[in-house]
Amino acid sequence: MGTLTFLDEVMTLFIGLADNTTDDRLDDRTPCDGWQVRHLLGHAIGAAYVYANVMQGTNEMVPGSTPPDLDRLGSLVGGDHRAAVRGALAHLRNAGGAVDDLDAPATTFWAEGSLDWVLRMWANDFLVHCWDLATATGQDLAVPDDLAQAGLDVSYDYVVEVSRPAGRVGPVIAAPAGATTFERLVTHYGRSV
Repeated sequence: MGTLTFLDEVMTLFIGLADNTTDDRLDDRTPCDGWQVRHLLGHAIGAAYVYANVMQGTNEMVPGSTPPDLDRLGSLVGGDHRAAVRGALAHLRNAGGAVDDLDAPATTFWAEGSLDWVLRMWANDFLVHCWDLATATGQDLAVPDDLAQAGLDVSYDYVVEVSRPAGRVGPVIAAPAGATTFERLVTHYGRSV
């Protein structure tokens, strides 16, 4: 699966989950330790702007996004979380549409690599956050196997080499017998299914 297709499909899933998240669920806990739904949505919003900047050749941060400032992340949601998520991800999609060289070097606050690698890592992280959001809000989540496999294929480099050593991802949880590809991805990120 191509990188921009991977990114687009993950954003489509996340938008659907955000659209179906009711206002009364914004203070619910998520599987992300200490985070409420509003923090997770704010993380998606802030990260979308950061990665749009990376695609445009800058590394400008959204204040409060790293290290996570939960109050700041929650404030990014504003009064209409659906519009805020849609606007941020539309901005990221527009930036992706202007990319002509995925092999170009990219620098983020956490790693350096090709733009292709950086975007795959972002998409993979937010594919797992789709599970976090669905779990927190009680929504069903159907992830196509090819999308889950694309995430699993890149998760080993990212999680093992970058996120787990930095303390951003917990230890691997054993996937249950008969686990789907998506469940294997989520447990690789330290979530219990």
